[in-house]
Amino acid sequence: MDRRDQRRRTDVIRSVVDQIVHNPDSRVTISELKDLLSIPESGARRIIHNLLKAGLVYEASPGVWARVVKLPSGQHGARQRRDV
Repeated sequence: MDRRDQRRRTDVIRSVVDQIVHNPDSRVTISELKDLLSIPESGARRIIHNLLKAGLVYEASPGVWARVVKLPSGQHGARQRRDV
């Protein structure tokens, strides 16, 4: 996939938002994300890294990334920040 293909990038972003960002029960690995979106592993790693930086995912177990679930005010969910 050409990273300059704006239509394809928009489709990938929409899929990430639909499958991960809007789904509080989502869990994904780099390999699953790569296969789901038909993108190279490096692209899947960049997506996870950007979601991590934005505070939207955390590493639930080694190599498994999960959506951060917002808890009621005053409570904090367990999150671990790790580089991808």
